[in-house]
Amino acid sequence: MNEGIKTLVYLGVAGLVAILAIVSRPPVEKFNVGEQAGKFLFEKFDDAAKADSMEIVKYDEALGTLEEFRVARDKASGAWTLPKYSGYPADAESRIRDAALLLVELLILGIASEVAGDHRMFGVIEPDKDKLKVGDEGVGLLVRFEDGKGQDLASLIIGKKVKGTEDQRFVR
Repeated sequence: MNEGIKTLVYLGVAGLVAILAIVSRPPVEKFNVGEQAGKFLFEKFDDAAKADSMEIVKYDEALGTLEEFRVARDKASGAWTLPKYSGYPADAESRIRDAALLLVELLILGIASEVAGDHRMFGVIEPDKDKLKVGDEGVGLLVRFEDGKGQDLASLIIGKKVKGTEDQRFVR
């Protein structure tokens, strides 16, 4: 086979692969931000009793450190414990339920911004020890609920207060 025919075969195969890739790509979901207002923030989190652990992560801007608190249901005994402190018992069942109930029917009031660069301004940057350094500002408070399998039921970063209101905050 001469070089011209080899080149045409390669171009033909590349064309077929490109067509196959275009045809088999997953459909793009239409996401309309304006339609989100009035919907539940966590549509799949409908039962607070499903929560088997709660984690709260707070960032100290001055020290550049994270303060983590976690309470979880022990799989063997079913009692609530503090895993960080060798499974120390915690009287947390009603408190976890009450905290989870606050998120079960939490409504989206509006969308402040779609731009990730605005997270600092609203105080909703995720408290992640690998990405943060001393002096970072705009880091929010992470609240996460998981089920018994370790799957996220609800994860929320609580940010700054909304101006002109006392009971509303920016969240992500």
